[in-house]
Order: sequence, then C-alpha cells, then structure tokens
Amino acid sequence: MSTSSRPLRLPGRHPVRRRALAAIAMLAVPLALAAGNVAFGANHVTAGAVAVAEAQYLGEVDGPAPRATLADGIRAEGITSRFSAGQAPAVAGQPAGTPRFTTYVWTAGWQAQIDACNGAVDLTGRYGVRVIGEHWGCGGSRFPSSGLITLSGVLSGTYRVGGVAAVLNANTQGTGNIPRGYDLLYQTCINGSNKTMSFTVLTRVG
Repeated sequence: MSTSSRPLRLPGRHPVRRRALAAIAMLAVPLALAAGNVAFGANHVTAGAVAVAEAQYLGEVDGPAPRATLADGIRAEGITSRFSAGQAPAVAGQPAGTPRFTTYVWTAGWQAQIDACNGAVDLTGRYGVRVIGEHWGCGGSRFPSSGLITLSGVLSGTYRVGGVAAVLNANTQGTGNIPRGYDLLYQTCINGSNKTMSFTVLTRVG
C-alpha cells in the first residue's frame, strides 16, 4: 500500500494530533517494508502485514480496521517488536556477537609445555585428536563456558564454545576415551585434579 495512491483519512478534530499521526503514517509503511526484507529474508512482507503495522503505529483511523491473516499479524508483530527493542539480525554467514575472550596457543607439545604455564598447548600430536589444553591454575579456571572466543598463536581462528563433551579420569581412562568428531576440544583439569579432566567443545566459526 502506498501513502500517495491511498491517502489515510484521519479524524478532523485535534489538528496537532492529526499532523502527528500523519507524520507517523508516512514512516510506518517504509519502516515495515524495510523490516520485512531485513528480518525475514526471502519471506517478503505482504500488503496485509503492512496494514497491520500501520494500524499498530497509528492506533486510530476512520472506518473498520483492515483485515489481515494470522500469519501477517505474527509477521507484523515481529517487525514492530524487533525495531522497538533496537535489535538488528545477524548478517548471513557471520557469527552473531563479538569474541570477548582470547586464548594464546603458544606451542605444541605435552606435559613440560603445559607446566610452563605460558598459555594453551596444542596436544593434537600426543592424543591423535584435535585438543588444546592448559592447567586449571594457568588459565583453565577462566575459560568461558559459552560464547565466542579467539585463538591466537600456533592455532588461530574464532570458535564458539559449546558444552563439555566429557569429563575423564586420567588414572583409569586413556586417549581412546577422548571424544571424536569435533573441530577442536579444550582440555583442563577441574580444580587441578586429574580425576576430573574436562574436554569442552569448540566449533570453528571464523
């Protein structure tokens, strides 16, 4: 619906209110159309959705309210709620959010390199599984349980932190018990105990 081809008929009284409603009406249609294209991708906003969005913004027009399908109503509700909350959808193909934690993978190796406490160590060569690790007291206790992180050093990239894939007892379990099939795992011994050696899932996103 275009405001030039179908002017809105506003109540005749209260000239100040009439001018304010007219100004809002001029903004409502392009806002609803733009929001529909951005927020819903290929599901372009329909004329019914625009009508519902207009009614929500104007609140009062002469004559009966335009009819809209339930789907249009839900879509229009999504338009106004997203913009009122000030939220913008993530760009397709890019991870949402910004990494706020960086782990430095300073070298590849095994126990001596972990004990040096210079950062995380690439343990892939020892385990045969893609794993980085560090002591609980050298950074493991600060490692986040969710969100995005950045790895720098000998392994680099942006990863999303998932759940804990396994907690193993180093005294009774071996490398065969380490989970497979993940982009990368982060290992640390919870509270410094090798009886609670945790492996957290890291999924590469950048």
